[in-house]
Amino acid sequence: MEFAAKVDTWFLLSFYGGALFMFAGALLRRGVPGFMKVLLLVLAILFVCVGVFVDNRAYIVAGTELHEKDLFGSRPFRDLNRVTSVRPSNNPRASKAASLDRLRVEGDDGSVVFIAVEDKPAFLKALAENSRLVPDGDGLVRGP
Repeated sequence: MEFAAKVDTWFLLSFYGGALFMFAGALLRRGVPGFMKVLLLVLAILFVCVGVFVDNRAYIVAGTELHEKDLFGSRPFRDLNRVTSVRPSNNPRASKAASLDRLRVEGDDGSVVFIAVEDKPAFLKALAENSRLVPDGDGLVRGP
């Protein structure tokens, strides 16, 4: 099953917008030709627009594997047999999740990743059906 990633436009605009302002500030320095300033600024704005409006990230539950899909294809992301818990989180820690309404996925090796999916209840149900994870409150934990 494929689950679209949740993307909060305000989050991406603030992230990319901050980078764009820093980039624009660097372009305003003396010594850069005018046409180069315009070209680089147009490219930076294009980068922001593509990053905000073309993100088609999704997560695919395929058997005991969780795959990540983006503009460049699909690849294995996590082995569900190695996941110890999946819990809701609003932690702003840097991650690929373009939303603060995230799921914290912990592995048995101590790794932690944050993901955001549009339909969390259906995603958690699919994870529980395809792994040893069992419901625990508003998340999942490894069962017997």
